[in-house]
Amino acid sequence: FQKRERYFPESDFGAWLIAICRNVWFKERDKRKMRDRHHPFIQEHAAQIFNEQNYNDDKWEEEEAALTQCMEKLAEVDQDLISMHFQNEQKYQDIADKLGKTLSWVKVRMHRCRKALLDCVQRSVVGKGAG
Repeated sequence: FQKRERYFPESDFGAWLIAICRNVWFKERDKRKMRDRHHPFIQEHAAQIFNEQNYNDDKWEEEEAALTQCMEKLAEVDQDLISMHFQNEQKYQDIADKLGKTLSWVKVRMHRCRKALLDCVQRSVVGKGAG
């Protein structure tokens, strides 16, 4: 619910929710120092919850490297938007106020940035797999 402004109707709602669940689980696990003693339910159902077959450590590292390269290809204003929102955890309205833009402008620009990053990462990962 707290992240509702980050959801776009044209996005895959199920994937969005799974990503939130995964991130909440990782934060809670770290907070409770559960690294060495996995919760049995999570461990037994990890494949269904996190789609772990698609995201092993190598896959995460490959996508992270691709994302870093793709971020560098964005215009500076877009890099700043991504940074303000995802690294500094600023809400869209706060970003709009800071930049003197409308909330709609920020939402549209963020949607385009996220789409460009997704497309770029997918092309990069597929390109490496084919080569």
